[in-house]
Amino acid sequence: MLRKQQLLELPILIPNVRGMGARAEVLEIDNEKVLHIDVVDDGDVIIRYFANYGRSRWIVYGNAAKWNQMGFSSAIDYELSRGDYYYDCYGRAYSVTSTPAFDETAAVVEEYFNKVDVFYWMPSAERRLTAWEIECRSMKREQYIVNRHTKIAEIMDRVPQIPEGFEKWLREDVFGTDYLYTKKEGKKTKYHCTACGAEGARKMSVKMGQDTTCPKCKRPVKVRSLNRQYKPQREHIVLMQNMKLPRRKTDLLCGLLSDRDGYVVRQMTVECRQGKGGKELEIFEDVRAVVSAGENWGKCYYGEYTKGTPESQSFYDRNPSNRRWRSSYLYPGNLKEVLPTAGMEHSGLDIIANNNVKLNVDFFVVNYPKRTWIEYLIKAGLYRLVKDITDGSIWGGAYGIEYGTSLQECLGIDGAGVNRMKQTNGGLATLAWLKTEKETGKRISQESIEYFTEQGVSPENTYIRDLMKLLGSPNKLANYLRKQQGKTGYAVSTIMNTWNDYISMCRRLNKQMDNEMVYKPKDIQLAHDECLALLKREDAGKRAAEVREKFPEAELNLQMIADKYNFTDDEYQIIVPESIEDIIVEGATLGHCIDRTDVYFERIQNRPWYTLEIEPGGTIRQKRTVGNTQRDSDIKAFTPFLREWQKNVLRKMNREDKALAQASKEARLEEYGQLRARKEPIRNGLLRGQLLADVLEADLMEAM
Repeated sequence: MLRKQQLLELPILIPNVRGMGARAEVLEIDNEKVLHIDVVDDGDVIIRYFANYGRSRWIVYGNAAKWNQMGFSSAIDYELSRGDYYYDCYGRAYSVTSTPAFDETAAVVEEYFNKVDVFYWMPSAERRLTAWEIECRSMKREQYIVNRHTKIAEIMDRVPQIPEGFEKWLREDVFGTDYLYTKKEGKKTKYHCTACGAEGARKMSVKMGQDTTCPKCKRPVKVRSLNRQYKPQREHIVLMQNMKLPRRKTDLLCGLLSDRDGYVVRQMTVECRQGKGGKELEIFEDVRAVVSAGENWGKCYYGEYTKGTPESQSFYDRNPSNRRWRSSYLYPGNLKEVLPTAGMEHSGLDIIANNNVKLNVDFFVVNYPKRTWIEYLIKAGLYRLVKDITDGSIWGGAYGIEYGTSLQECLGIDGAGVNRMKQTNGGLATLAWLKTEKETGKRISQESIEYFTEQGVSPENTYIRDLMKLLGSPNKLANYLRKQQGKTGYAVSTIMNTWNDYISMCRRLNKQMDNEMVYKPKDIQLAHDECLALLKREDAGKRAAEVREKFPEAELNLQMIADKYNFTDDEYQIIVPESIEDIIVEGATLGHCIDRTDVYFERIQNRPWYTLEIEPGGTIRQKRTVGNTQRDSDIKAFTPFLREWQKNVLRKMNREDKALAQASKEARLEEYGQLRARKEPIRNGLLRGQLLADVLEADLMEAM
C-alpha cells in the first residue's frame, strides 16, 4: 500500500448523489487491489477510507481524528457528531449521524467483498464492508490470544518439576499429625493407625479427638472414628525454584544470548486425606510469579482451572477467578539455592521456612528490598510479628516500624520491651501495647496484654484511649472489662460501645466525671439504662438544638435521602425522620439510646445507617423495637414488605450510593470477621452460648 501522504494525494471521489454520499474505486498498488472510498457531504470530505482485502487491513483519514483505524461507520459517526447532539427524555446524548448513500459505485464495493459472509437477505455495500471489518477484528483477536498463550506456554514449560523431597516434607511437617481410627466392637475397640498402618482390636478406652499413642508403634496420634467421613485437611503452600527465562525480544542479541537466570514463586493448595491407605495428597497450583534474578518484581500468571494440578493447570496473565497470594508455609528444602538468585540470602526467609511459620511469601519478596529491617525481627525469633506484618500488608505504617541499626530502633521500644516481645513471640498487637506503655510510662502486665490481644482491643482506638485516661491505666481497663464480661455476658466490643454511650450520657447530665462511682459503675449496663431513663425527661427541643449545632449537616442528609428510603403499602410504612426532634421522640418512646448519645447523629452526619438500622444500599443490619428487642411474629409478618422496600431502594441508587453501600459492607464484614476470629460468645440471656457473629448475621437482611 502507498504511504499515507501518497494516499491523501489521490483525487477526491465526488459521489453522484445529493447530501452525504459515498463513492468507491479499486486501485492496483504494488500488485495488490486496494479499495478506496471517499465520503463527502455538500462538498466537504467527511472521511477517506482505504482497505486491503488480501492483508485484512484498512486505514481511515478524518479531519478530527486524522489517521486512525476506526470502522467505516464509526469513523463517519465520530466526524459528524463532534458538536452536534440531541437528547432524549432521559437526558441521554445521541449523535446526529446518518448512513452515507453510495452512488452507482456501490457495486464496486459489493464485488470487492463478495467472498464475505453477510447475514442479511439483501446485503448492501456498507453491510458487506462492516461484516469484513468484524471478521478482520475477530481474526486479529484470535491470533492475539494464540500468540499470547504461546508466549506464556513457552515460559511455563521452563518451570521445573516439583522437587523430590516436597511431598515427604508435606507428609511429615505440614500434615504431621497422625490419626488412630477406632470403632467399638463389643468389649474391644477396633483400630487402624495411619502412622504405621497397623490394624487390630484390643480393650482400650478412647475419646474422639483425644491425643494418645498407637498401641502398635507407640507414636503420638489423635483419635478419630472409623464410622465417620472426614473432610481433607487443607493448607496453602509456596514453592520457590530457580528457572531459566527466555530473552526479551528487545534484547539486541535475543537469538544469540543464552537464557537469563530467574526464579519462580508458586502458590499452591494441598489437600491431605488420611485413611487406611495412609496420607493421600492432592496438589493444586493457583498462581505463579516469574522473576528475573536479583529482582523482586515479576510477572504473575494465574491458574485457569479451579483445581488444576501442577501438570494439568493452564496459566494466563489475566485473573478472572480473582486468585490471590495467601498466608502459606514455605518449602525450605531448596532455599539455599533459590534465595541467592533472588538477592535474599540474608533475609531470614529460610529461618521462617525451617520453623514452619505461615506468611504471605509474595508480599515478603516484593517488599523486602525496601524493608530489610525484617531480617532483625526474624533472627530475633519474632515470627508472629513477621507473620502479622506480611499477612496484614502493613510493613510498618501505623505501628511505626522502620529501618534502624537495632531492634529497639526498628520497633520504637526500649530494651525491656524487646525482651518481652522475644519471650512471648509477640505480634503487632503486643507491640502496640508496649509502645503505649513507653508513651504513658505506666507498666502494662503481660496478663493484660494477652487479654487485650485475645479480645481485639487496640490502643489505637480513640474510645480505648479515652477510657484509659478515665481509669488511669491499661491494667485497670483490662480488670474492669473482665468484670463487666462476667456480669453482662456481652462481648468486649459490646461493653465498649455501651460504656462509650454511658459516658456520653453522663456528660449530657453534667455528672462529675472525676468521680470513680460515675465513670466506673459496678454494672455498666444497669448504669447505662438508668442514665437513659433520666435523659427521657430532658427537653427534646433543647437537645435538638445542641445536636444541630454539633452536627449541622445531619438534618440536611435526612432530607436528601427521604425520597430514596420512604416507602409504604396498605399495611406498613418506612419513614425517614424529617427532623432531629423526630429521632429524639422515637428514641424516648421505644427506649433506645439513639436519641441520647452523639454516636448515632455522627453516623447520620456521615450518611450510613439506623431503628431499622440500615446501610446505604438498603441492607438491614438490625430490626429492633421496644427495649432493643425483637418479636419473631412481627418480623415474619413484615419481612415481605421489607424485601419490596429493598428492591425499591436498589432501583433508586446512583453511583455515589453504590460506593457508600460497598464501603459500609466492607466495614461490616471486617467487624464480623474480627468477632468470628475471637469466637466471641453471648454469655447470658435467651441466646446464651451462641456466637455473637452468628446472631448478628442471622439478623442481617442484605439487599438483593
